[in-house]
Amino acid sequence: MIKAGSVEVWYPTSSDRRFFHNDNWQSPWTNTFRNLKLIAVLKPGVTNEQVKSDLKAQIDSIKSEWLNNGGITDVKPVVTPYREVELGNNDQLSLMMLAGAVGLLIIAVLNVSTLFFSRALAQHKTLALQAVLGAKRKTLFNSILLQSLILMSISVSIALFLSIWGIRLFKVLAEGRLPLVNSLAVDTNLVLIAVVMCIALAYIFSVITARLVNYKTLNSQMQNSGKGGVSQVSGRTVRILIGTQMFVAALLVSFSIMIVSKALDTINRPLGSDTENLYFAQLFQTNNDATIAERYEQVKQYQKVLQNSEGIKDVALGHSPVTPRQNATSLTDVEGKSSIFFPSQWVGSDYFALVGTKILAGRTFSEQAIRGETNELLVSISVAKWLLPDQDYTNIIGKSYRGLEDKMFEIVGITEDFNHPKYYDESFGRHIWWPAQPRSYMFVIETEQGVELTSKHVLSLLRKANSHLTLWQFRDLQQEYDDLLYMSHLTVALCSTLALFTLLLAAIGIFGVLSYNLGLRRYEFGIRMALGAKKARLFKLMSKEAVIPVLIGFILALATVLAGYLVLQEQLISWLILDVRLQLMAWFITLIIAMFACFRPLLLLIKAKPMAALRND
Repeated sequence: MIKAGSVEVWYPTSSDRRFFHNDNWQSPWTNTFRNLKLIAVLKPGVTNEQVKSDLKAQIDSIKSEWLNNGGITDVKPVVTPYREVELGNNDQLSLMMLAGAVGLLIIAVLNVSTLFFSRALAQHKTLALQAVLGAKRKTLFNSILLQSLILMSISVSIALFLSIWGIRLFKVLAEGRLPLVNSLAVDTNLVLIAVVMCIALAYIFSVITARLVNYKTLNSQMQNSGKGGVSQVSGRTVRILIGTQMFVAALLVSFSIMIVSKALDTINRPLGSDTENLYFAQLFQTNNDATIAERYEQVKQYQKVLQNSEGIKDVALGHSPVTPRQNATSLTDVEGKSSIFFPSQWVGSDYFALVGTKILAGRTFSEQAIRGETNELLVSISVAKWLLPDQDYTNIIGKSYRGLEDKMFEIVGITEDFNHPKYYDESFGRHIWWPAQPRSYMFVIETEQGVELTSKHVLSLLRKANSHLTLWQFRDLQQEYDDLLYMSHLTVALCSTLALFTLLLAAIGIFGVLSYNLGLRRYEFGIRMALGAKKARLFKLMSKEAVIPVLIGFILALATVLAGYLVLQEQLISWLILDVRLQLMAWFITLIIAMFACFRPLLLLIKAKPMAALRND
């Protein structure tokens, strides 16, 4: 129905009867943080702003229902496209990967250029001989173009094969973990663009290679065994090629490592809760007219049933915050000053001990709070510091704040922060804990090591106590946590691969440029070596022509990275961080690989005897 787009659907999901069963219970209007959800298919031409304006008018038309209901003074609609909800911030990561791919393309084009030139050097005697025998420049061009197109065709075929099977493998590995992963496919337009680029490059390099043969000096070329038969690329051009490749490579590596640092920070950050061998189950009973006190006794009964079951180590009341979604609530002090929205969850008095969340000060909930007889509240240390910024955070204990249903809640304890992997950059570990009054039956279950719990098993156990129970939610908390970290692990893998591939391409490019240059100057180096030039002299000469451009490109890349990070730090903090230790390691490895690529061609030349260099075989 929604896919067809032929109807409008407005469904008030907040009026869930599993929670709200009479006027004495919490009103749906108090779920004021992303919980009053409406799903709609817009008519053609309708904008988000129009929807927002229309919704605001409808909300204001029933203002008498929600005004001052639980302390509410205003309700504002937030309209979000479905694509944004589904993809979240993953499209930002896609753009970063696209930027990395563009950088790799630049390096690849430079590499292909130098490899074509190197290949032209290897063929120069053959090309000169063909020219002497009467081959026109057009004939040489056609021959070189045909060879280039054959190589390009083979490369494109291999790339397409690897892309198709790589995407299929990625779908298998990421299915159920990433949004819209099944829509991934090889884009025909991109394939056509790649083919056109390959043909254009083959044509350009064929023209350049054919023009390298100097028809005016063919006789002298043949008399001198082909020396000088191919025009040399100037030293300035060589230095520009080396410096450019180093700049792009160092830039990509640095930003890739920044993204990796952010992902590793998320992965290694303590959650503030255990997840191993823990499960969350939430059940409800329709048409249940029992009071809160009666439901509390039922909860205790169901808890005992689970605790006495084989393979179950312990059971606590409450709802685990290890979930892709978050609830949030604001607090209002006695002076009427409201706080920001704090992520929140409903837990029992035994929850903290079971999941390993430390209570830093105060105590856990009393039984009276779970029964609904008193209003108590626990907050994380970051919430306490936010509420009392100029005082010791322990002074928050005993203070009262207005919260759910416009009731006053006394803060009785302070816990360590709960660092949600997905929302940490918004909440920074802030969390508040409400007493889990038994409006539904929520349990966090710890199993014995090696025991795997299923929803069917939990339901079958509890239906022995009450055959009317229905399972609403069941989650493996370790699996939930792994899913929350999946994007971070994927980011580490992709960006690390990007950095390594960038270094590999840059090294090949620098090596190719210098191999090409030294190949053209082999006669010169042979004479220098024959006249007694020492290795140190040759290395010094190479340093001027290769090492200095590498260092210039590297320093410019570092300056660009640091300047960009300092200027755009606030905009980029959600995606990358500057880990000095990791960056220094990456920069060191980058320089080592670049230096190896610089001096390896010269070492290969030095291993040859001077007269072998003079023969220019």
